[in-house]
Amino acid sequence: MKESDSRTFSDAFTLRMPDGMRQRIKVGAARNNRSMNAEIIALLEKEYPDPRTDIRAALARIADLADAIGGSPELRKLAAHVRNEIAKAEDHEIAAMAASYGRSLLGLLEHELHQAINHLPTK
Repeated sequence: MKESDSRTFSDAFTLRMPDGMRQRIKVGAARNNRSMNAEIIALLEKEYPDPRTDIRAALARIADLADAIGGSPELRKLAAHVRNEIAKAEDHEIAAMAASYGRSLLGLLEHELHQAINHLPTK
């Protein structure tokens, strides 16, 4: 048995489906041009995404927001640094990086947004 077969069998899961569901999955899989297994996995991934992916996406959104508000040079520099770190980080490093950079970016964003609000003209 190949190693990939061993891995596949160790992650195998028997699933009992209600009447008609197998056919609905088969139709959906055909429509999406993939196997029934791939269809089920895609649906599960959508419902239960890998938290590391969510963290990467959240950090990228924070960096995008920092760029969008056109904040201070310090904020733009930190946003660029975060993007660079996201691109090269290993999955096991993402959580620690998110805690550190996420707090830094959000703190700077909050400070700059408060400053901007305080300088809005009053009616």
